[in-house]
Amino acid sequence: MTDNSIISIRTVQSAPGAEPYDIEMTCDGEYVYGDKKSVIKYKEPEGSGLGNTVTTIEMDKDSVTITRCGENNSRMFFKENEIYKGVYEMPFGMFTIHINSERVEIASQSDGAHFMAEYTMELEGVVASHNKIELDVKRKI
Repeated sequence: MTDNSIISIRTVQSAPGAEPYDIEMTCDGEYVYGDKKSVIKYKEPEGSGLGNTVTTIEMDKDSVTITRCGENNSRMFFKENEIYKGVYEMPFGMFTIHINSERVEIASQSDGAHFMAEYTMELEGVVASHNKIELDVKRKI
């Protein structure tokens, strides 16, 4: 992996009956721009809670796929007004997830990218949280 970009990630998670939880991180990563699909790849930074995990994000004009491999394995798909059903695998167990993408924004250029999704996540059929993720990529000069 060639670290050619700076990746900024902000996630806000609101679980029922709890205060919102806000996480902001910045890390180095790889960004490959394409006319039809752009790819972002980075090793999860310390403090992310995801351990030794590599995240790959594939963005096309109207959807985003986030794949995590390592200590935590998952695939999450975001397309506005669609529900994705998948599995989230962690060291202590595996969960069935449903992601209901309510709002998705995608912008990708040769010098960087932006992705934002607002979504509800269900674990094992129970609403676990309402989430907002924002990711910005800027090429290193």
